[in-house]
Amino acid sequence: MFLKEKRGSNIMARGCANGGSQREFTTKSETSSPTVSLEAMVTPCAINVRGGRYVVITNIPGEF
Repeated sequence: MFLKEKRGSNIMARGCANGGSQREFTTKSETSSPTVSLEAMVTPCAINVRGGRYVVITNIPGEF
């Protein structure tokens, strides 16, 4: 059983009924969401600043 206290002081619990592994048939790389590396994020920003380009930032709800 894993317990975690959330921001609103709620305590959430997660467990497995038979105590087995939750990722028995899938690897961690197949189930994790992709994240950008620092270099991949900073390089286009530096190129845009150097080129004097305008940058627009937007948020897409529900996306990673």
